[in-house]
This record gives sequence, C-alpha cells and structure tokens, in this order.
Amino acid sequence: MNLLADTLTDPDFVTGDYTVTRAAAPTYVANLPVPGSTSTLATGPAALHPAGLVLKMLPEGHHVQGSWILCSTVALLLEPVPDLVATEHGDMRVVDVRPWTGHGATFYLVGLDKAGLP
Repeated sequence: MNLLADTLTDPDFVTGDYTVTRAAAPTYVANLPVPGSTSTLATGPAALHPAGLVLKMLPEGHHVQGSWILCSTVALLLEPVPDLVATEHGDMRVVDVRPWTGHGATFYLVGLDKAGLP
C-alpha cells in the first residue's frame, strides 16, 4: 500500500494537473545575459496546498502568504533557472524540491513562491 500514490489518485486531494514552464540556462553576449529557450511540461495529478503545512521548506526571506507546497510525481528544477508553475493563484517559482521515495515510487514535495512575480 502506498498512501502517497493513493492520495494522488484521490479526487478529494488532487487539485489539478499544472503546467510547468522550464527555461534553459542563459547564455552571455557581451557580458549580458540572454534568456535561454523555454519548454513546457505537465505535472500530472498533483496537490497544491498552502505552505503553512511545511514552513521549514521556505527559504529565508519568503513569506507564507504567497507560498504553496505542490505534491507531484514529476521532479521540478531549482537550477539553473527555477521552473515556473501556472496555478489558479498565479504563476509561482520553485524555491525548494524534496524527493520522497517509498513503496517503490518517488514523489516530490515542491516549495512554490510568488515572490518577485506579478
């Protein structure tokens, strides 16, 4: 029995299938950064909840009001450019990724934050 896998198939817990925008590392021309190309992917069934549940995941300087935790089976990236996740609360930047492996599967608790985004 895998409780997290079961949870991600439970319609009462899953909040959506979110679109992720991933940018390649920037290149530099005349010492000025040129943004890398972007691609999109989907998280698959995922659960988005307020970060108050896991405050320790937030980096210093981030506030709980604009922060959320996403539980997903897709590994999101922090580096070289943090992924952006489109949610019903607006676009959010990945600020932390914590893998959790158990019962033969890997899941990710992803810290998201709106800091610096419109």
